[in-house]
Amino acid sequence: MSLVVKPNADGSADDYNVLHGELRVGQIYKRKVALRPEAQWVWALNGLPECPNGLAFTGLAASLDDAMAALNARWAKWLASA
Repeated sequence: MSLVVKPNADGSADDYNVLHGELRVGQIYKRKVALRPEAQWVWALNGLPECPNGLAFTGLAASLDDAMAALNARWAKWLASA
């Protein structure tokens, strides 16, 4: 099952929940102020019990698509280690 991006329920612009089925596993949002273009979007995996050594739970990206790709990659690595 792949991850799905849905707008945040409160209607915030550029703020998304990331779902695996009905389970919310992450969030992606655009920063209000970013000093570098490659760091405009924040992605994060949420609510995971532990992380294998070296696996980041958060990161920065230039676009929503880049943030989603990074979050997908980390989610797949976490699933493989679980």
